[in-house]
Amino acid sequence: MRLIDVVNTIDKSLGISEDRFIAFKLVKEKLDPFEFLIGVILSQNTSDKNAIKAFSKLKKLCGYREITPSLILKMPRDSVINAIKVAGLYERRYEVIINLAKVLNGVNYREFLTKENPRTLRVFLMRLKGLGPKTVDVFLLMYRGFPVFPIDTHIRRVLRRMGFVASSDYFVIQEFVHRELPKELYLKAHLLLIEFGRRVCKARKPLCNECPFKYECPKLI
Repeated sequence: MRLIDVVNTIDKSLGISEDRFIAFKLVKEKLDPFEFLIGVILSQNTSDKNAIKAFSKLKKLCGYREITPSLILKMPRDSVINAIKVAGLYERRYEVIINLAKVLNGVNYREFLTKENPRTLRVFLMRLKGLGPKTVDVFLLMYRGFPVFPIDTHIRRVLRRMGFVASSDYFVIQEFVHRELPKELYLKAHLLLIEFGRRVCKARKPLCNECPFKYECPKLI
């Protein structure tokens, strides 16, 4: 069983509910790159539903204006925290957002985030406190169209359970996916594997009897 066959089967059996992904939603809205990064930060370790609520409240707090580094830095701390509280881990998220805003404030951040060499930008963003590889790679793949495959908790679980990888290391799993899938399939495969992990190969009580791979999967649970 090859990974590309798994992805194609998931596509046929489940498809993608695009409105369930905050990053995909924000891309379609053609937001400012800083706003997009905020949306991805809000989606860390929470449901996309809660992340979308938090982002909407933050936009309301900013008067539905474009959220820029300078604007978010002017907002009262308690007001920002109250807006993003629904996403959970709000103290940590606030610090990550403010740290990013401070780094980008006072420079032409739009040009930097949209024109800088993706590999250079990836190294730069990953050095910032709180911006892990998944957050950075989601930005690069979805906003910049750079061929890199983000690994989230659902994808890690699915690939390990199905016996594709033994390691839980982000970069080891990513390297495997990069070898197995064509670059033009990265975005679709990323969304499909997450959807499969959410709806079928769940962390608790996976629906193995309903799984299209129930006869091939080694079920390494």
